[in-house]
Amino acid sequence: MRSGPLPPRVAPGELQAILAELGIVPLPKPIMQMSLAEIRKYFGYATTDGIQKTLLMRNLLWQLYGQVKAGNPPDFVKKQGFIRGMWYHIKKKFSQHHPLRGDLYNLMSEQLTLMVRKGLFSYSDFNFRDRDESSWKLGFDNPHLILMGEKDGFVTIMEDLHRAYGCHVLTAGGMPSFMTLNNMVTAMRRYELDLNQTFYLITFADFDPAGYSIANTLTKHLADSGLKNLFLFDQWGPKKKRPWLELAVPANFDKPLSAHKYRLPKATWNDPSTQAWVRLTGGLDGPGWTSGKVTHGLESDEFDLELIHALFARAIEPLLTTQQDNIKKRNAMLGLRQDLENMAIVKFLERLKDAA
Repeated sequence: MRSGPLPPRVAPGELQAILAELGIVPLPKPIMQMSLAEIRKYFGYATTDGIQKTLLMRNLLWQLYGQVKAGNPPDFVKKQGFIRGMWYHIKKKFSQHHPLRGDLYNLMSEQLTLMVRKGLFSYSDFNFRDRDESSWKLGFDNPHLILMGEKDGFVTIMEDLHRAYGCHVLTAGGMPSFMTLNNMVTAMRRYELDLNQTFYLITFADFDPAGYSIANTLTKHLADSGLKNLFLFDQWGPKKKRPWLELAVPANFDKPLSAHKYRLPKATWNDPSTQAWVRLTGGLDGPGWTSGKVTHGLESDEFDLELIHALFARAIEPLLTTQQDNIKKRNAMLGLRQDLENMAIVKFLERLKDAA
């Protein structure tokens, strides 16, 4: 596994084009050491005393990444805290100059995210903590498979699938953050997994506009983190080709829909996202549904545990490159090794106690 800051994930020629697009230029000294006059020289407007704060922030973030790469990380990187720690570091400098005083945290956060999406660096290059870092696990037996469960209540199911199939899993807990997905893909890079291979994304989310939006956002976050080759699945609905396979759909439900569907809030019946969802998936209310009419969805929690496992097995097993029997043998060997290590530790501690 590769540790420390990774190089930009874009090719050198593309890197230079991105830097030019963002207005990031070589500077003779660190911005954190510049006087206000020097900052105005490089980032001021031609006809006013104002400062181009967006350009300033982009160049500053690129310089901070350069410090990390050079083995001279700022203190906030060593502390391994949250993103706001970066802002406190920058604020110490900006507060010295009246035109840069004020809360520019949102500007910093927006430009940081933009530069991560462009592939210049990752969040983990700055050692940022992610509050959802425990929501995903990497799999190395079938690293081309990614499984996502929308609800926090599916965490044990996802862990069981990870153990059974050796694939990547994510328990989204609602809308997954870009940082969480970027950290997951960056970890794949650190383990030198092939990010150019075809990935198969299989999801289990509510059959409603929000569930569709979660899966759609997930694919965008993955693509913006470097996973661009997602397999296009044929699935439920008029617009069948999508870069994920959704399992919690009416066609897979084994109970009467009329008794288990739920009514969406009235405020959503006219919403463009509801119209788009019905157009893409067909919805639950038949071809006669029009905007403004009562709309229903199906929550993924309505599926029984046995059915969830059966649906995942049916979707996953044809895609396996490492078969389940081999994974079971490997897991058994790892379990045996752990038991032996635990026994050895117990024996060692007993000898220390006897010798005391």
